[in-house]
Amino acid sequence: MIVLKAELYSDVRSRDKIEKGKLSKNYFPLILVKYKFSVKSASFPQFLRLKSPNLSVARSDSKSSPPQPASLNASLESSAAASIAQTVTERIGELMEEKFLDLRSTVDRLNGRIDDNTRRITESENRISEDEDRITSLENQVSELQQKVKTLTERCDDGENRSRRENIRIIGLKEGSEGQSSVTFFESWLPEVLGMETKRRVIKLDRAHRAFGPPKEDRCRPVIIKLHNFTDKQRILTAAREKGEIIYKGSRIYIRQDFSAQVREARQNFNGMCQRLIKRGVRFSMRYPATLCFNYITKEWEGFITINKTPEISPSTLWESGKAYIRGSIISYTSAQKKKALKSQLDLEKNIAGLEVQFRQHPSDSLAKQLEAARSALNQLLTTTEF
Repeated sequence: MIVLKAELYSDVRSRDKIEKGKLSKNYFPLILVKYKFSVKSASFPQFLRLKSPNLSVARSDSKSSPPQPASLNASLESSAAASIAQTVTERIGELMEEKFLDLRSTVDRLNGRIDDNTRRITESENRISEDEDRITSLENQVSELQQKVKTLTERCDDGENRSRRENIRIIGLKEGSEGQSSVTFFESWLPEVLGMETKRRVIKLDRAHRAFGPPKEDRCRPVIIKLHNFTDKQRILTAAREKGEIIYKGSRIYIRQDFSAQVREARQNFNGMCQRLIKRGVRFSMRYPATLCFNYITKEWEGFITINKTPEISPSTLWESGKAYIRGSIISYTSAQKKKALKSQLDLEKNIAGLEVQFRQHPSDSLAKQLEAARSALNQLLTTTEF
């Protein structure tokens, strides 16, 4: 229940508050109106203090006014209540309409933004979908091109190696040993060094020259020789293999078949394994392009059979025990190699750490070379396949 106080105005400006329903002298009457109005806010709006233009009371000029009838007071109260209720209702309606207009405007703006964002998101999704399709197509094309490049590279490398079939490579010969005419020198030098029997003690050559690149003080450039006949190349390689070590003017000479740089690099990865096989006395061979073949199991099997083949042992028992022995030999060999490689790796890592500390404290060219050599050795150890 809210008590609304309505002030009644006339041409006379004087007014006063009413106390307990009694009118003060020379003042217009103020009426207490009780009006039911439910509100949620505890604050009382300013617009409830209202002017009522429809209500007016005539001022009495006499000093003593006669008492007003009860019916007149009731009529005034009803008229004031109805007028105030109507005014309050209209004012509240106007305020609510104003608020609803603001709210509708805000909602319209938000709807516009949502529609714009939805449109932009849809366009972005369409572009992303198109880009994904385009990327998938490009990935397929790149995959096909990579396969074609790989095939062409292999064919190119194979063609290069085929063009080198009549070539040999001589490694370790000192710079300038061939003199001014390389072809004339090697035509007579090869039969002499290898002890080959040829007509007129020469081998017919087409070309002979050093590998491209500037000469280095600590390394001699290899010599590439193109033979006129393919059979002469086979004879030279066979003679070099049979002779073994070749020494010329204090330098060890190696005669190898000439391959492309890619094949040579692939074969160099087996250098460590070849050295270990040589130490163990295991025969091996390198198949084109870079496949190492050795027969380690045959030697171990022959040793096992020589010791254990007796009339008392049946062939089935000998076979089963031989398989177990070979399996154990392989496991033992690989385990030993792994332990050895791990020990070498730890030693190299410790050495590299120490060299790095020394280099940070006292930088020098010698420490830089040692550090580079240690890192190269560690990289070679980590990239070499262990068996």
